[in-house]
Amino acid sequence: MDPPNLLAMGDFRIATALIARWFLFAGFFFPAARAWPQPPTKLHPPELAPSKLDDAPRPAFLTAPAMPAPRRPRAGHPQPPHRSWSPYVDPGQTIRPLTAREKMMFWLHLETVPYAPIPSFVAAGFEQGIDGNPKYGTDEAGFGERLGAAAVRDASMRFFVSSFFPVLLHQDPRYYRNPRARIVRRGLWAGEQALVTHTDSGRITVNYSDILGHLAASVLTVYYYPARSANAGVVAETWATSIAGDAGNNLLLEFVPSIMSRWRRYRRRQARSSQTPRSSSIQ
Repeated sequence: MDPPNLLAMGDFRIATALIARWFLFAGFFFPAARAWPQPPTKLHPPELAPSKLDDAPRPAFLTAPAMPAPRRPRAGHPQPPHRSWSPYVDPGQTIRPLTAREKMMFWLHLETVPYAPIPSFVAAGFEQGIDGNPKYGTDEAGFGERLGAAAVRDASMRFFVSSFFPVLLHQDPRYYRNPRARIVRRGLWAGEQALVTHTDSGRITVNYSDILGHLAASVLTVYYYPARSANAGVVAETWATSIAGDAGNNLLLEFVPSIMSRWRRYRRRQARSSQTPRSSSIQ
């Protein structure tokens, strides 16, 4: 006898219990246990930094990197602009909290960058190759439907993670880079930022916007996935893989700006070296 279809029966109690169990253990206890020893810490400018440090023990992922905190403008000073809606913050960069309106527009700016469709194509191609969820088949039409579903899924995740929940929970949707640490430490830092973030006031806290945002977008898939893939198991799988994908995106935000910066410095050195023989020959 085939198992009953939860959606056809309209019985969401089992699905809700599974999702709640995943969230309770994977989404709350793990990041909360890691962040609990860390008391609220504000990001002070160097001239306003507290003279005494808290003696309470702190987890290694918050204390190991010698990363200067971003600067926040003091009262009465001009507010720095939010330049080009950058999704990341460099250490020492002067920043200000995003307004609620800026946060609500933040996901739209992420949608309009040239590389925004790449994750949808990668996800659709991978799902097509293994005939994974959503179950649309393995022909060309199936790939098109998978691509459309991936685009809707990614857009809804960006909305909930970068706009809706940051406004609701007063959290910063931007990624805080750590380019002065070692490569392995930077990789670990990028993964941890999927679970830890900053509030608008600068405190370090659990990244509930990321956890709840991916959960909300994963739950919405039951309304546009085919019936075979609209179930609690697929929702839980989508939620887990989307948070892992967010950690991968953090790796790009961590290392790609450094690679581009080194490339520009290399090009400048090449340009200077190519001009040196000309100047010497003229003399």
